[in-house]
Amino acid sequence: MAVGIEEQGSKFITTEAIKNQDGEQKIWDAFRSTFADRNCIGYWRYPIFSKAGEIRKEPDILIVDREFGVVVIEVKSINIDQIAAINGQQWQLQNTDTTEINPYQQAEHQLRTLISYSDRETALWRKVNGRAIVALPQITTEQWQQKGFDQLPDIPPMIFQDQLGKVALIEQIQQANIVIPGADLEAKNWELLLSVIGGTPVLRKPPRNQVNTTGKTRSNVIDSLREKLYEIDLQQEHIGKEIPPGPQRIRGIAGSGKTVLLCQKAAHMHLKHPDWDIALVFFTRSLYDLITGLLDQWIKRFSCGEMQYDPKTNSKLRVFHAWGAKEQPGLYR
Repeated sequence: MAVGIEEQGSKFITTEAIKNQDGEQKIWDAFRSTFADRNCIGYWRYPIFSKAGEIRKEPDILIVDREFGVVVIEVKSINIDQIAAINGQQWQLQNTDTTEINPYQQAEHQLRTLISYSDRETALWRKVNGRAIVALPQITTEQWQQKGFDQLPDIPPMIFQDQLGKVALIEQIQQANIVIPGADLEAKNWELLLSVIGGTPVLRKPPRNQVNTTGKTRSNVIDSLREKLYEIDLQQEHIGKEIPPGPQRIRGIAGSGKTVLLCQKAAHMHLKHPDWDIALVFFTRSLYDLITGLLDQWIKRFSCGEMQYDPKTNSKLRVFHAWGAKEQPGLYR
């Protein structure tokens, strides 16, 4: 999933519209502007759902940059008067619906989950840098200092309202502690990291046992082509991870990945909105096992392995053949 300069406008993926969140929108706009000319890809609400109390919470902003590695930004749109106290990593709030938050720990947990996926690739093991940062779009550096919060121990890397310009934003990221140390990525490893972030490993077939041979064999060539078959390009990344505000039509020739993207989108929507009733409808009976298998793989991926898909017990995400069969219900009967 290469990201070139010609794709600047599309390398930032807003997985769902940002509504009535001016502070969050301000931070996202600043990152898109600052990173527009860099070799990177960015996500608003990348679908990795970690447990946060009784709800599942995905990262606010994820930037994957060839120089900086993986950067997770937790955005807290609170004003300075709403912070009553800070004790270590615990923030006590007032005049809000939430009385206690731990923004840095949350970002770090999400970061470690993402790095764990890249570490499963032998070529990337311990080679990807990771940073976690807290962004406060409603608070200035001066306000923070006036409260004396800058003098407290264990304050995480921060981005304030007055640090959203290109130069200041890059400086804040450069100065942020590297939570997970890595190395400079070679071109092939950078491409591999982008594939991991896109979810390509979910689709890979298990490697076949092969007899050692020298040179290229027909089997080697087929396996190499099979690896390319499951790569997800940038346009597909938008389709699979964005939840549209209304109807959306996906068109493509046979074998272009429509079913894979539809399953990815359905799994994402289900985890993001578990109260929604979602029906995934298809017209070829032989696809039933494939679709339920893909849903299970994507749900495991997006939930960090904490959830799985069971069509017998999941009443909110249903898989239907259009007309059904004798032993299976369909959408229309």
